[in-house]
Amino acid sequence: MYNDLEKLKVHLQSFGSVRPEAWAVITGLLHFTQIKKGESFNRKPGELAWLSSGILKEYNTFSRKKPSVINFLIPNDSLITRKLNAGYYLKACVDSELYHLGFEELVQLYLQFPELRAIYFSLCAQYDEGQEFRQLLLEEKSASQKIRMMIKRYRHQLNFISRKDICNYLHLNYDYFCSLYAKIL
Repeated sequence: MYNDLEKLKVHLQSFGSVRPEAWAVITGLLHFTQIKKGESFNRKPGELAWLSSGILKEYNTFSRKKPSVINFLIPNDSLITRKLNAGYYLKACVDSELYHLGFEELVQLYLQFPELRAIYFSLCAQYDEGQEFRQLLLEEKSASQKIRMMIKRYRHQLNFISRKDICNYLHLNYDYFCSLYAKIL
């Protein structure tokens, strides 16, 4: 756990300065959650989370007969829950661990340490970039290129993500995906 907190501190510092007194308050407010494979993480609006280990898949169920995998979160990824995505649910592909802060705790931090806002916005941008990546995949016409892009981004996690979930994420037929995937690897 201590090692995870050090990784989180380094991650936050990659976006801006974190004073020792700010870090002490952050660690005092952080919540830790372990999620077993197949279990879900209950999101709350305004919450900010950081995945320390594991893989989470994010589902969108709005206006769909079948839920759509819209994002994969891997270690060191941030997760922001806004009003729009509060209904998207997260499920662990493998045993996962994350640290999170609720909205009230974030407000408390901002009031005490206004410089943390820049870090918060960078963490939001990191999450948004993951959402944007999927949009780029869906706009790609070539199924082979979609798979290559997916492999490039999630190379180390692919063995832990089911092919069914990858097909859902890429919007590809399972058999077609498997035939292309075997050729590409």
